[in-house]
Amino acid sequence: MKLRPSVLVIALEATGEYADAARVAGIGMKRLGASKVTISVATKPAEERKTIAQAIREIGMSHVYFTWMGTEYATPFLTTRALRHGLDPSPLYAPLQIDLAEIARRYLRIGPNTLHETCRALGVRTRQVPAGDEGRPSMEGVRNRCRQDTLAIESLALKLMPLIRTAHRELPSLL
Repeated sequence: MKLRPSVLVIALEATGEYADAARVAGIGMKRLGASKVTISVATKPAEERKTIAQAIREIGMSHVYFTWMGTEYATPFLTTRALRHGLDPSPLYAPLQIDLAEIARRYLRIGPNTLHETCRALGVRTRQVPAGDEGRPSMEGVRNRCRQDTLAIESLALKLMPLIRTAHRELPSLL
Protein backbone atom coordinates (compact mmCIF):
# COMPACT_ATOMS: atom_id res chain seq x y z
CA MET A 1 0.00 0.00 0.00
CA LYS A 2 1.37 3.37 -1.05
CA LEU A 3 0.86 6.24 1.38
CA ARG A 4 0.11 9.60 -0.16
CA PRO A 5 0.47 13.03 1.35
CA SER A 6 -2.59 14.91 2.51
CA VAL A 7 -3.11 17.59 -0.14
CA LEU A 8 -5.52 20.49 0.37
CA VAL A 9 -6.85 23.01 -2.13
CA ILE A 10 -7.78 26.39 -0.66
CA ALA A 11 -9.41 29.55 -2.01
CA LEU A 12 -9.79 32.78 -0.03
CA GLU A 13 -12.44 35.43 -0.57
CA ALA A 14 -11.93 38.71 1.31
CA THR A 15 -13.80 41.98 1.54
CA GLY A 16 -10.78 43.93 0.33
CA GLU A 17 -7.16 43.76 -0.70
CA TYR A 18 -5.39 44.66 2.55
CA ALA A 19 -5.79 42.67 5.76
CA ASP A 20 -5.59 45.71 8.03
CA ALA A 21 -8.70 47.26 6.45
CA ALA A 22 -10.63 44.20 5.23
CA ARG A 23 -11.68 40.83 6.59
CA VAL A 24 -12.07 37.23 5.45
CA ALA A 25 -15.47 36.78 3.79
CA GLY A 26 -15.12 33.09 2.95
CA ILE A 27 -12.71 30.21 2.53
CA GLY A 28 -13.15 27.22 0.24
CA MET A 29 -11.27 24.02 1.07
CA LYS A 30 -11.12 20.63 -0.61
CA ARG A 31 -8.87 17.59 -0.33
CA LEU A 32 -7.29 16.85 -3.69
CA GLY A 33 -9.37 14.21 -5.44
CA ALA A 34 -12.20 14.26 -2.88
CA SER A 35 -15.71 15.18 -3.94
CA LYS A 36 -16.66 17.42 -1.02
CA VAL A 37 -15.87 21.14 -1.01
CA THR A 38 -16.06 22.76 2.43
CA ILE A 39 -17.06 26.42 2.38
CA SER A 40 -16.80 28.61 5.48
CA VAL A 41 -18.46 32.00 5.13
CA ALA A 42 -18.05 34.79 7.67
CA THR A 43 -21.26 36.78 7.19
CA LYS A 44 -20.42 39.01 10.16
CA PRO A 45 -17.08 40.25 11.45
CA ALA A 46 -17.64 38.20 14.63
CA GLU A 47 -17.67 34.96 12.56
CA GLU A 48 -14.30 35.65 10.96
CA ARG A 49 -12.28 34.18 13.86
CA LYS A 50 -14.07 30.81 13.62
CA THR A 51 -13.62 30.72 9.82
CA ILE A 52 -9.89 31.45 10.08
CA ALA A 53 -9.38 28.96 12.93
CA GLN A 54 -11.00 26.20 10.86
CA ALA A 55 -8.78 26.99 7.85
CA ILE A 56 -5.64 27.05 10.00
CA ARG A 57 -6.59 23.67 11.49
CA GLU A 58 -7.19 22.09 8.05
CA ILE A 59 -4.01 23.55 6.55
CA GLY A 60 -2.00 22.43 9.59
CA MET A 61 -3.17 18.83 9.09
CA SER A 62 -2.00 18.84 5.46
CA HIS A 63 1.37 18.04 3.95
CA VAL A 64 0.83 20.23 0.88
CA TYR A 65 -1.69 22.85 -0.09
CA PHE A 66 -2.49 24.51 -3.40
CA THR A 67 -3.47 28.16 -3.70
CA TRP A 68 -3.82 30.84 -6.33
CA MET A 69 -1.85 33.93 -5.26
CA GLY A 70 -1.31 32.28 -1.90
CA THR A 71 2.26 33.45 -1.40
CA GLU A 72 1.52 37.10 -2.14
CA TYR A 73 -2.07 37.37 -0.96
CA ALA A 74 -3.99 34.54 0.74
CA THR A 75 -1.43 33.35 3.29
CA PRO A 76 -0.24 36.83 4.37
CA PHE A 77 -3.88 37.95 4.57
CA LEU A 78 -4.82 34.94 6.74
CA THR A 79 -1.71 35.47 8.88
CA THR A 80 -2.58 39.11 9.58
CA ARG A 81 -6.22 38.34 10.36
CA ALA A 82 -5.23 35.37 12.57
CA LEU A 83 -2.87 37.55 14.59
CA ARG A 84 -5.58 40.18 14.91
CA HIS A 85 -7.87 37.53 16.46
CA GLY A 86 -5.15 36.12 18.74
CA LEU A 87 -4.74 32.91 16.72
CA ASP A 88 -1.43 31.17 16.05
CA PRO A 89 -0.76 31.45 12.29
CA SER A 90 2.29 29.13 12.26
CA PRO A 91 0.33 26.09 10.91
CA LEU A 92 -0.12 28.09 7.69
CA TYR A 93 3.62 27.75 7.11
CA ALA A 94 4.11 24.12 8.21
CA PRO A 95 2.99 22.35 5.00
CA LEU A 96 4.45 23.03 1.59
CA GLN A 97 2.38 25.68 -0.16
CA ILE A 98 2.26 25.46 -3.94
CA ASP A 99 1.12 28.74 -5.42
CA LEU A 100 -0.23 28.02 -8.90
CA ALA A 101 0.08 31.69 -9.85
CA GLU A 102 3.85 31.39 -9.27
CA ILE A 103 4.01 28.19 -11.33
CA ALA A 104 2.10 29.91 -14.15
CA ARG A 105 4.35 33.00 -14.02
CA ARG A 106 7.57 30.98 -13.89
CA TYR A 107 6.86 28.26 -16.44
CA LEU A 108 4.15 29.51 -18.82
CA ARG A 109 4.23 32.22 -21.44
CA ILE A 110 0.60 33.30 -21.37
CA GLY A 111 -0.87 36.77 -21.02
CA PRO A 112 -3.67 36.19 -18.52
CA ASN A 113 -2.89 36.66 -14.87
CA THR A 114 -6.09 35.67 -13.05
CA LEU A 115 -7.10 32.17 -12.06
CA HIS A 116 -9.97 31.89 -14.51
CA GLU A 117 -8.08 33.53 -17.39
CA THR A 118 -5.19 31.11 -16.85
CA CYS A 119 -7.61 28.16 -16.77
CA ARG A 120 -9.22 29.38 -19.99
CA ALA A 121 -5.82 29.79 -21.69
CA LEU A 122 -4.91 26.20 -20.79
CA GLY A 123 -8.27 24.70 -21.71
CA VAL A 124 -9.28 23.99 -18.10
CA ARG A 125 -13.06 24.28 -17.81
CA THR A 126 -14.22 26.51 -14.98
CA ARG A 127 -17.20 28.62 -14.09
CA GLN A 128 -16.40 32.11 -12.89
CA VAL A 129 -18.92 33.56 -10.45
CA PRO A 130 -19.09 37.21 -9.39
CA ALA A 131 -18.96 37.68 -5.61
CA GLY A 132 -21.58 40.42 -5.41
CA ASP A 133 -22.76 43.78 -6.62
CA GLU A 134 -20.81 47.02 -6.46
CA GLY A 135 -18.02 45.75 -4.22
CA ARG A 136 -20.38 44.40 -1.53
CA PRO A 137 -20.24 40.61 -1.62
CA SER A 138 -23.44 38.72 -0.89
CA MET A 139 -23.27 35.61 1.29
CA GLU A 140 -24.46 33.37 -1.54
CA GLY A 141 -22.07 35.08 -3.97
CA VAL A 142 -19.13 34.50 -1.64
CA ARG A 143 -20.14 30.86 -1.15
CA ASN A 144 -20.45 30.27 -4.91
CA ARG A 145 -17.22 32.05 -5.71
CA CYS A 146 -15.29 30.11 -3.04
CA ARG A 147 -16.68 26.84 -4.41
CA GLN A 148 -15.89 27.66 -8.04
CA ASP A 149 -12.41 29.01 -7.26
CA THR A 150 -11.58 25.93 -5.16
CA LEU A 151 -12.66 23.65 -8.00
CA ALA A 152 -10.75 25.77 -10.54
CA ILE A 153 -7.57 25.63 -8.44
CA GLU A 154 -7.87 21.85 -8.17
CA SER A 155 -8.45 21.43 -11.93
CA LEU A 156 -5.55 23.73 -12.74
CA ALA A 157 -3.28 21.87 -10.28
CA LEU A 158 -4.07 18.58 -11.99
CA LYS A 159 -3.37 20.12 -15.42
CA LEU A 160 -0.07 21.61 -14.19
CA MET A 161 1.05 18.50 -12.27
CA PRO A 162 4.04 17.79 -14.60
CA LEU A 163 5.33 21.34 -13.99
CA ILE A 164 4.59 21.12 -10.27
CA ARG A 165 6.62 17.92 -10.03
CA THR A 166 9.47 19.63 -11.89
CA ALA A 167 9.35 22.73 -9.70
CA HIS A 168 9.04 20.72 -6.49
CA ARG A 169 11.16 17.62 -6.99
CA GLU A 170 11.00 16.87 -3.26
CA LEU A 171 7.31 15.99 -3.57
CA PRO A 172 6.20 12.40 -3.57
CA SER A 173 3.58 11.51 -6.13
CA LEU A 174 0.45 13.56 -5.43
CA LEU A 175 -1.78 11.29 -7.47
